[in-house]
Amino acid sequence: MVQMQSDLPPPGTDNIREQHAWLFERFEAYRDKTPGDRALRSEILAQFDRLLENMKHFYRKVESAEEYNWLISATYQWQVAFTSVFQIPRNIREEIGIPLQFPDLEPARKIVQSDEVAKYLSSKAYKIGQSRKLTAMSRLLAHLESHPHQIHSVIASSPDEMQDDWYGAMTCLTAEILDGRGDFARQLGSDLYRLLGDVWLDDVKRVKAYLIWESNGANWDPTGWTRNFILACEDVNRRTLEEGVKASPKTFAHVKTYLEKRYLVAGVVDLSHRPDAHHLIANKAQRIWERSGQSDDALTHWHTAERYVRLFYENISGAILQGDPDRVAAVIEGLHISQDKRHAFSIANCLEACLVTYYLRPAALKQVSAACQDLL
Repeated sequence: MVQMQSDLPPPGTDNIREQHAWLFERFEAYRDKTPGDRALRSEILAQFDRLLENMKHFYRKVESAEEYNWLISATYQWQVAFTSVFQIPRNIREEIGIPLQFPDLEPARKIVQSDEVAKYLSSKAYKIGQSRKLTAMSRLLAHLESHPHQIHSVIASSPDEMQDDWYGAMTCLTAEILDGRGDFARQLGSDLYRLLGDVWLDDVKRVKAYLIWESNGANWDPTGWTRNFILACEDVNRRTLEEGVKASPKTFAHVKTYLEKRYLVAGVVDLSHRPDAHHLIANKAQRIWERSGQSDDALTHWHTAERYVRLFYENISGAILQGDPDRVAAVIEGLHISQDKRHAFSIANCLEACLVTYYLRPAALKQVSAACQDLL
């Protein structure tokens, strides 16, 4: 580990270069050998703040183009350090007070070794540097296109971005399960039931709409998104009425146990003894708020979500195991709450969609509702 002194070398115009070299040497050691040392990182940042004050003082007393060019070079080195290694959004040039604009040179003035010449060169060098960096970025992009596995080591992701990536992966997996590429009844365990419950059915439809667009050539079409989304919805609903995808009610036993442990007591959604039931309703109420835009009606959103959960979860087992028409009708009523066209919200999750797709018999659905072709 790199050892650091507690202070920079003594400040002063004659010693600013030593201060910069001293600290930048330690930064390079940190960059090359110990990038995970948080204590060392914090110490370097604290030392730099002291160096920055000395650089500001130095800039105010620059007397030659040589001194000015050295300061610009040092500023650029620290800018690269903060941008590429520390990943801290700072503009070192602005903090020191160095302007960007071209100098206003007066022909009658002697400009050799003048401050104006140095500033002009600095500004011109800055623009040349921009061009150089754009070229380097183009080369980097070309490299990453042929070596895509390296992109995560080059471009960092925030925790929120990584969480979005994970949810996207869950959505893609769920789309494959709903398409029948994973046997919900025979191959999936309770650990995946929770995953399916965390994915909104609407998001899966969007993934399917994207795949439809991609399979059609990925061409620009301003009306294509709506058409592809409708096709995705039709595909999801078509599978609910295909007898060939239905599983035996006997395989529902482990799903029934999972639902009872998480949401039900004696067949009833119990908010007092099943915290997961409360969480499920809260998530759906939040979804209604996000999609409806009615932020001042939280109680109504909660009641709508709770009615959906009670209709679906208190009746789905009877609808599957006994084929009870009243139970099937209650499940359909709950799903139609999810597709309320007045507010354009959808609160069905993919576990619920799988239960309908793989277990509710087409004959039972058609017997109860003529609108079952638009169930999900």
